[in-house]
Amino acid sequence: MMVALPLALWLAAYGSGSEETPPLEPEEDRSWPPCGSSSESGRVLQCVGDADVLEWPRVANTTGSFVVASGSEWLVRGVSPGASAVRSTAFPLRITLESAAVLVLQRTRMQELSDWHGGALSAHEGSDLTVAFCGFVDNRADHTGGAIWIGPRTAVHIDRTVFERNRAQFGGAVHASSGASVVVEEATFVSNEAQMHGAALHVTNGAVLTVTQTAFARNSADEGGAIDAEEATLSVMSCNFSNNTATGPVPIGSAVRVRSPLSTLIVDTEFTPLA
Repeated sequence: MMVALPLALWLAAYGSGSEETPPLEPEEDRSWPPCGSSSESGRVLQCVGDADVLEWPRVANTTGSFVVASGSEWLVRGVSPGASAVRSTAFPLRITLESAAVLVLQRTRMQELSDWHGGALSAHEGSDLTVAFCGFVDNRADHTGGAIWIGPRTAVHIDRTVFERNRAQFGGAVHASSGASVVVEEATFVSNEAQMHGAALHVTNGAVLTVTQTAFARNSADEGGAIDAEEATLSVMSCNFSNNTATGPVPIGSAVRVRSPLSTLIVDTEFTPLA
């Protein structure tokens, strides 16, 4: 299988060898080598079923975006032995899922990335995203989703992942809206910030959010210090909220703020007030 590769990702895989970008003729097609081969920078491309796989034990200093094209399926994973996602080498490219794209992101740290929506990753309408054993640290969005922005009717599963010191106006770590379905399991949200609503998770306009066995600590927002749900379906089960704050003139929801809910369920969850 040969997969056409955008220039920015081609540079990430092979390296330019200099600070200048090598010229590309309009008709030139840069593609991955056959499955199972590797490059000098240590990346290995494999094939698993119908998905293409990018593994990256070592990452060159590059800039740009990794675009998962509409209708394609990718697995991106770090393979540094014994290194946790939060402490391993960071994947240097912001990730964009186009509509109807599929991505599984594993054992990857995304750090100090920024954009208008989704500082590290944006998942557009109808895409499918799974994030497991990852770390999102110090990412920033000028508007929504400091780490991850989730578009309409997108399915997202976040498992055993850490979000730390991400910030945005809405959804300091994660923002979802318009019928998106988001499941968060055994995650950790620490010291994320939102200028407006939902420092850890912000869901609106018919989105469905289910959170289980997840810890929220020291997150802060104008309203909804950890979670802000507006016209959304929210389920929180077996979670822990500690020292989250609402900082607005009239503080509303230091841990959770719910407004015009479609449905709300909070069970077996501990709330620890500020010390």
